[in-house]
Amino acid sequence: MSNYIALLDAAVRMQPMPAAYLSTASNVYCQDCRKTGQCKYHFVGPKCPFCGSYNTRELGLVQAESTQSITP
Repeated sequence: MSNYIALLDAAVRMQPMPAAYLSTASNVYCQDCRKTGQCKYHFVGPKCPFCGSYNTRELGLVQAESTQSITP
């Protein structure tokens, strides 16, 4: 499984987000550690800030400049 996560990490590094999305965060629920948290938004997929898994469910998007939530 760690090889798969490493491949996804590499995909995120190789595909930078457009400037319009740099301040966007994802509220996520991790299917592995069962915690809810927030991470940087990326179209490859949200990564759990606690255990590092990509086995997550996106709950919504948040713009850093405001407190307005965006539903996916």
